[in-house]
Amino acid sequence: MGIKKYFSAEYLLQMFRDTCKRFPISVGLAFLLFITTFCAVCEVDWSEQTWFFLIFYTVSGCVLNVSLSIWGEGCAKKTLKALVICVVNILWLAYCIYAAFDFPYNHKEWLSMPGLCAFSVAVLLSVYCLPFFRSKSDSPFWNFATNFTGVTLGSIVAAGVLTSGISLLYAAVIVIFNLGEVIKPIIVIDSFLLCLVMPLLIMGQIPPKEQIYNDTNIGLNKFFRGVIKFMFIPLLAMYLLVLYLYGLKSLITFELPNGWVSTLVSVSMFFMVLIYMVLYISNSYKEDKLSGFFVKYIPWIMIPLVLFMSVGVFRRFNDYGITIPRLYLLIVIFGFLLFAYILLLQNANV
Repeated sequence: MGIKKYFSAEYLLQMFRDTCKRFPISVGLAFLLFITTFCAVCEVDWSEQTWFFLIFYTVSGCVLNVSLSIWGEGCAKKTLKALVICVVNILWLAYCIYAAFDFPYNHKEWLSMPGLCAFSVAVLLSVYCLPFFRSKSDSPFWNFATNFTGVTLGSIVAAGVLTSGISLLYAAVIVIFNLGEVIKPIIVIDSFLLCLVMPLLIMGQIPPKEQIYNDTNIGLNKFFRGVIKFMFIPLLAMYLLVLYLYGLKSLITFELPNGWVSTLVSVSMFFMVLIYMVLYISNSYKEDKLSGFFVKYIPWIMIPLVLFMSVGVFRRFNDYGITIPRLYLLIVIFGFLLFAYILLLQNANV
């Protein structure tokens, strides 16, 4: 039957049933998100706070309950599972309501946009981390992270291409047949694809419990090895070169690090984490000298730059006082240092 079975009505209907059974709360919130966008198209007169709550709660709640559902599959105690899911959902609902009352964020309080972003990132990371915090091996985590990221990106691209194609076709039909500017139907169709079909597609492709905790290391094909070796690592090297040259200039001239240093170091750390994860989970560092050098020495190269960035942050604490963005930047610095320390410990076994 081949690939055709994945597009048959029977297979898609079964996948929808399994998804509803496995992630009932997330599916319900995805439906609520679609209804919210439909109400927006119909120009329902709600306040900004109401619109913010409905959109933020449905999106974040959908992701959070995917995480809780996967965690619950590995929880042997049904009572504990139900209690945790119920309590977490109540707390998150309360936070979303509280956050909605503060919207729009036009004043400096602890519950500002950086705080909201921090909570949102925590919810997203919970999908990767929560199901595996009791796992004795890190292989299931890396395998799931790779699979889920690929599924998510693939679903986003597929939904985006399909939405763009349908929108273009609809616009062409309107122009060709001179039907006037009727845009509401296509907005509803796009909302249906992006707010409902795409989340269902992502959830439907999450591996079952038996495959999630698979200990087998996955490999990396030659194309992605080439992308890492000839694109990402050279790009990271250019960032490091610029930062070290600027650091040397700052030491010679006794200048305070520029604000761009934080941005460059953060981007460099992002590339470092991404490349390290890919090389580590695929064991590619054992097959290539450049990859092996990267895995072994890159944490040592990054630590001085993170410390250099922290000097500028602490100096601005003294000069301009403590602000919410600088506190979050300090947390990011601590996270970078902690991650580098973990990599150094890991390298002892590499």
